[in-house]
Amino acid sequence: MENNKYLIFSVCFFIFSGLLFTLEKINWSIYWFAQVKTGSFPNYNSENILFDNLFVILFIIISIVFMLLFVFKKK
Repeated sequence: MENNKYLIFSVCFFIFSGLLFTLEKINWSIYWFAQVKTGSFPNYNSENILFDNLFVILFIIISIVFMLLFVFKKK
């Protein structure tokens, strides 16, 4: 059971990082669309928000650490 906790934590952190990234991308797309409609923004959505939010990166790193703990403590 101890070993399964690492897998559960890893999956939870990975899902949460994906959810957070998706919500930020939706927010950015809505903001971009609103700016395009007013004519004060470029016609292409060039924002790369993957590396803008430290929490997304942090949660992915934590997920990888828990996955490695799951794999190496299994033996």
